[in-house]
Parts: sequence; structure tokens; C-alpha cells
Amino acid sequence: YALCNACSGASQQTLSGLVYHGVVGSLCPLLSAPDVELIFAVLEALGAALEGGEAGANGGDNRVVQLVEEAGGCEQLEALQMHENPDVYAKVRHRDASTRHRALADPRRVP
Repeated sequence: YALCNACSGASQQTLSGLVYHGVVGSLCPLLSAPDVELIFAVLEALGAALEGGEAGANGGDNRVVQLVEEAGGCEQLEALQMHENPDVYAKVRHRDASTRHRALADPRRVP
């Protein structure tokens, strides 16, 4: 939870440092945790990292998207869409919809 809280409430500079030091790779495996509250915290932290990556990309590619893909996060997010808890499904779908919206607005940002 500490890494999740650090990402969710971090300044852009701190978030950039956390991403640089591998927080995305540490968070993605937690998407398969049995604790629903932990999954929610991880989703929020990854969302903050993705938004921070987008802000830091200055119109270029969002490096955090690539880090999530490399850490297996995309597959785990897909698996969460079939989670037994409907709240998990709804949260993942909301994140997916906002990511797709940004991709449609600027296809260079999210592959």
C-alpha cells in the first residue's frame, strides 16, 4: 500500500522518480492479488503513473504505457475485466475507457 499511496499523492517530480526506480514493475504483479482493496489501490496508482507519464511526455510517447506492457500489466488488466467482483470490473472498464479516449485524441500517446 505504501507504493500505491506514494504514487497516488505524489508530485510530478516524485512520481517521475518512482517510475524511474521501477514502481510500475512492482505494482503490476499486485493486480492479481486476492485483496480487492489492494487491487483498487494499485489501479489508482497505475492511473496516476499513466497520467504523470502523459504529462511528462510533452506530446510524445507515454513511456509508462510501455512499462505497464513490459510488466504484463495489460494482460492482468484484461483478466480483471472478468473478475468476480463487479466493482473491480467497473473500475477497470472506467480506466480502459479513459485510456482509449486519450488514445483517440492523440494516437501517439497510447499504443
